[in-house]
Amino acid sequence: MPTAHANANASLLESALGAWESSVVSTTSMNDVLFTNPGDGYPFTAELRVSWADGVFEFQLSRGGLLVTADRCFVENSEPVLSAFLHQLVAEARTSEPRPPA
Repeated sequence: MPTAHANANASLLESALGAWESSVVSTTSMNDVLFTNPGDGYPFTAELRVSWADGVFEFQLSRGGLLVTADRCFVENSEPVLSAFLHQLVAEARTSEPRPPA
């Protein structure tokens, strides 16, 4: 049911906006939410794709087009799981930024 997918994704996205909206870019569709790092263009260096089906969220973190880690959880646990994945996404951006010479 497409409306259920969209509603579940929108609800999870809304719960994350306050804490994460200045750290990540979110793009939504009816079937999933894509999180990327600000300033990262397509093809993305790292991305987190979140989808929902049959009461279960699926999280997939990719770097360079390759799946790094994935997990699934029920709606009740979705906010802390999303937060953990977003921490990994943001950490990737911080470690890949050029560092000033020592």
